[in-house]
Amino acid sequence: RTNAMDIGAGFEYKIFDWLTFVSNNKVGFNNYTSENYYDPKAVGQESLQGTIHNSSSNTRTIYTSQLLRFLKTFNEVHEISAYL
Repeated sequence: RTNAMDIGAGFEYKIFDWLTFVSNNKVGFNNYTSENYYDPKAVGQESLQGTIHNSSSNTRTIYTSQLLRFLKTFNEVHEISAYL
């Protein structure tokens, strides 16, 4: 059984007409559990002698991105853009 969820949020804040702060953030959750039974009477599983195998994992991930976006236009024809 697996349960997973991702939550993301982002925003932009204009510092000047030509400079914008951009933030993107995400948190992920993943939970996994498993139970397997190997029957010793089943063909090919005799050597396991009746085994139960349990496993589980919990994973958390965090992603974050913070950028400054520069965009400047000169004489209405020339444009300079950059990310920092």
